[in-house]
Amino acid sequence: MNQTNHTHRLQLFRQDADRAGQLRLRLCHCCGDLTLSDTVPVLENFGFRVIDHVPPPLQSPAENGNRVHEFLLALPPAQSADQFMAHAPIVAAALAAVCTGEAENDPFNRLIGGLGLDLREAKWLRACYRYLRQTGSHFGLATVVEALGRAPMVTQGLLALFRARHARHGIANRAASQTEAEAAIQQGLANVAAINDDRLLRAFHTLILAILRTNAFVEAGREALAFKMDSAAVPGLPLGYGRLRWL
Repeated sequence: MNQTNHTHRLQLFRQDADRAGQLRLRLCHCCGDLTLSDTVPVLENFGFRVIDHVPPPLQSPAENGNRVHEFLLALPPAQSADQFMAHAPIVAAALAAVCTGEAENDPFNRLIGGLGLDLREAKWLRACYRYLRQTGSHFGLATVVEALGRAPMVTQGLLALFRARHARHGIANRAASQTEAEAAIQQGLANVAAINDDRLLRAFHTLILAILRTNAFVEAGREALAFKMDSAAVPGLPLGYGRLRWL
């Protein structure tokens, strides 16, 4: 599949000779040289391991001045290439946004390919994590991303609950949607074996229930995401927090 923006054109694909768990990224770059020391960390934050890089050949008129790079990538061990390619359009769009600085570059992007989230959903989870860090949570970013990735039913349920509570459109029955999301969360939590993962996921659940309002579903939320929190509903906070607005 292809994804185009002003400076990058990306294609994620497989060749018949590629091994299981491998795929390729072809990136057409039209603005100067592509710096590998900048590009490889972006790919790693999407969960890829870069096996090989084919530098651009001599330019040809067909490329219209673009420089074409091709990467051979390895997926995380637990993920098949066929499973990943089902999410390829979302991943390519997210990669293009990160490469141009329109989206953040951190390990939360692994959830895009791993669980089929889009950039907006990854942004919601990232904001929840940052709020929890402000309130004293000691779990690091990588630990949180791994916990969310290991519990796809819980993570998808958390996002469904957030949408059911706050989306302005597309929710026919808000109460029923919340009940369905809660059921998925509880079912997923029942299958979580690691105690730290359980604590993390329950902290995200509690936090989402404490969000009173958000601009996540209007245009302003794309620039600066805001939550109005009932901080008294978040366990472990010092007295005096009350209700606050956090960006």
